[in-house]
Amino acid sequence: MYSAGNMTDECRNHFIHFNFILLMSTLADNRVLLLGFLGQDVDLRELSRGNKLARLSLATSDFRKAPNGQTEKITTWHNLVAWGKTAEQMSELLRKGQKVFIDGKIVYRQYETKAGEKRSQTDIVVNSFRKVEKEETMEQLAVV
Repeated sequence: MYSAGNMTDECRNHFIHFNFILLMSTLADNRVLLLGFLGQDVDLRELSRGNKLARLSLATSDFRKAPNGQTEKITTWHNLVAWGKTAEQMSELLRKGQKVFIDGKIVYRQYETKAGEKRSQTDIVVNSFRKVEKEETMEQLAVV
């Protein structure tokens, strides 16, 4: 197997990109990788049977060209949910404002409020996470 260790920068970037695409093509259908900033501290709860549940929010950004020609930043907020040991680790290690890499899956759920209103919510169930140095990019993290 080839290694990115002894390559030129340009060659290494192509190698990393190729491996990222190869990795993505072998994954199950429901997988999401997110790189963003935490919007709140982790809300950790212990459920009735002792299992831990963590909830938090993550902001990701994208850029698009507005009709006036200016580039505008679009922020999307994601609801994150983590269970068990992952929930505990997130609670111990993460704080509001930190940059974090999330590997998870998308879950859609519907529920009814006490007032009888039907609601739906999209969550990202976290499989793993990593605190990120501010200058690290998605391409660098996806090779992990």
